[in-house]
Amino acid sequence: MENSIGFECLVVFVVSGSMVILAHQVHKHLFNNFMKKFDCEIRGLRKHQTKKVRFAEHVFEFPMEKGDVE
Repeated sequence: MENSIGFECLVVFVVSGSMVILAHQVHKHLFNNFMKKFDCEIRGLRKHQTKKVRFAEHVFEFPMEKGDVE
């Protein structure tokens, strides 16, 4: 009878430990996928924010007329 109780406790301990390890692995996998998606979104936003602006090399200045003075 005592061997049976010891064996049952061992089985419960092993199954519980396995479930903890499995939950940890699933959590780690989901977190890595989330971080990859988040990183792609942030990089995409940064690309849009850091667009370079090019100005024209030749800018025409028109002479002001006497009536245009502020």
